[in-house]
Amino acid sequence: QFEEDAAVSGNLKVSKINRKGSLLTGKVEVQPDESIGIYADWLKTTQESIRLSNNIRKSIDVQPGQTITLEFLNVSIEKFETTRFDFHQETQEDFFNSYSIVGMTTYQVLKGDTVWDICYNKFDLPLWLLKKYNDKLDFNRLDSSIRLQIPILKKI
Repeated sequence: QFEEDAAVSGNLKVSKINRKGSLLTGKVEVQPDESIGIYADWLKTTQESIRLSNNIRKSIDVQPGQTITLEFLNVSIEKFETTRFDFHQETQEDFFNSYSIVGMTTYQVLKGDTVWDICYNKFDLPLWLLKKYNDKLDFNRLDSSIRLQIPILKKI
């Protein structure tokens, strides 16, 4: 039997919390399925203000593994973390209502592979699930010496 628990993996905590006067900031590591739009929604702020404080152009979105700074003006850090956790838990519950894990295989990373390519072109896996079984995985740097654990899925 494989873990199909809704234990949300990934670093969902706000770190390096800093207060300057009334401005409270903290850093987050972007997780799969997160975007500047989602952060803006959770923080009750604008995408523009997040982009401005992180010097991110309008045409660019955040990538899993990237660290960005968020400002906590309208929402507490605790509320943000709870909302974030609930979002990821719901994503996983929805997934496991449609799929079950029936086995595991390993995959030797090849030169030129990207995490995106492995997930969506080679194995049809959500990014968060690959990360869950390969917690040391660096989304930004795939070394061809890495062997990944790949869950084998079956549609329910």
